Amino acid sequence: MEVILLKSVKNLGNIGDKVEVASGYAWNYLIPSGKALQTIDPRANSLNKQLAAEREKEAEESAALQAILDQVIKDPITVEKKSHDSGALYGRLQAADLLDELNSRADFKFQKSKILEVL
Repeated sequence: MEVILLKSVKNLGNIGDKVEVASGYAWNYLIPSGKALQTIDPRANSLNKQLAAEREKEAEESAALQAILDQVIKDPITVEKKSHDSGALYGRLQAADLLDELNSRADFKFQKSKILEVL
């Protein structure tokens, strides 16, 4: 039986993948738990459109992030903080410090959670 995954399933596939599974596995586990839809389900077409839109949005974000990465490579981020005479910081460099600097350079606003994923 062919299904479209709504959630990532270990050793099977990722969200949006069409996979062939045993019908018992599909009917008894994947479909009832909300992890998959039958490919003949009418909701599958709307899901495909939604996934295509999400992939397009991710591609646009990736291109924008790549442009910012290129800019950061050319002109590194500098954050000024107070320090001891020995050079040790009084506080610590936080994601919010980087976020403020990145947001001042970019055409769009970064989210703190995205910064933390990279760190």
